[in-house]
Amino acid sequence: MQPVFMPHYRDVVDPELAQLTAVQRSAPFAILRVRGPDAVDFVHRLSTQDVVAMAVGDARPAAFLTPKGKLETLAWIGRAADAVWIEAQGHEAARLAELLERYHFTEKLAIEPRPDWVCAQLVGPAAWAEVGATAAGVVVEAESLRLAGECRGLRWVRWHGPRERLPQVVRPELSGEQWQQLRIAAGIAWVGTDVDASNLGLEADIDDHVSTSKGCYTGQEIVARIHTYGHVNRKLVRVLLHGTPLPGAGAPLVDEDGDAVGRLTSVAPLAVDRAVGLGFLPHELARSGVRLAVPGLAVWARLV
Repeated sequence: MQPVFMPHYRDVVDPELAQLTAVQRSAPFAILRVRGPDAVDFVHRLSTQDVVAMAVGDARPAAFLTPKGKLETLAWIGRAADAVWIEAQGHEAARLAELLERYHFTEKLAIEPRPDWVCAQLVGPAAWAEVGATAAGVVVEAESLRLAGECRGLRWVRWHGPRERLPQVVRPELSGEQWQQLRIAAGIAWVGTDVDASNLGLEADIDDHVSTSKGCYTGQEIVARIHTYGHVNRKLVRVLLHGTPLPGAGAPLVDEDGDAVGRLTSVAPLAVDRAVGLGFLPHELARSGVRLAVPGLAVWARLV
């Protein structure tokens, strides 16, 4: 199953933002550690990612699902020599820790949230070069860690630790509005905004989060059935919006006959009459080039 998005966020945002590498000193992410002899196997059995196959220093995106394949949360997993680190969206960190504890029985491990740590991120085309990274990965130090990753061309480096331990990066400041433009342009689903527990995991267009070669994990039977016999009925897609006034999240999308076919979940204005958005559409419409409209507004939408 191929993602419906074009490979690069730079195809969507303005050229100036596409070339910008900037720092966000209070980034909306949090980290926790799973430490102990059973940590790797434990996280492997619960997540969609093949943690056992990860080498020390590797980092990969992952999802946590219910037994019915519905989405619990999204994350990045970094494998260290003595632990597995899991990065969650900040508002999801406590719930992720509770989820892990719920499945923790006799395994020899400790689940250790870091609510006292903060996160800063460097985002943009030069982010990896800034720290000498050549691939996604995790570097752990005594009181902090560095996680590098990428989503559809958008490269980032995130530091987690006490505020005084984080590096003082000399780069322009990334505003909240710019971060939303980049996040949406890269198709990064935000839990609670774009996706929630009502969604099958694969509806979030997270095929890169899911290993198709690993063995059993929570929700694996549903994921395997979808991969083998068909597809999800709807999928999160990226759209460009043109016109005024621009719609907000929750606005419906209609086809050329005026029939409601989907809705927007996130919208980030790029100009007075242009925005990038995320939204859900039926599988048969989730392809580049499809044109839709927003009812009641002189706005049309094109999938990219």
